[in-house]
Amino acid sequence: MLARFAAFIADEPARPSPAPQTHALAALVSRLDQLSDLRQSESCRAHQAHEASVKASIGAVIEVLDSQIDAIQHASDALIASDPILPF
Repeated sequence: MLARFAAFIADEPARPSPAPQTHALAALVSRLDQLSDLRQSESCRAHQAHEASVKASIGAVIEVLDSQIDAIQHASDALIASDPILPF
């Protein structure tokens, strides 16, 4: 069975490795997802918080997350714009 499989895939052309920009973009998108999830969690916590100091703390964290989300989004946009293959 292994010999048949090897013979089968031997005729297939090798797939090209993804460009470094593709890896960079995937990392940025992954980080954007992580930050968005964190922001959503903090937003839910803000709705449940009753103490002013806790709400202020959560608000400060949300501001930092918003800033980071914007920075990652701009970096993603710049990467896409700089690559002749990625813009669509």
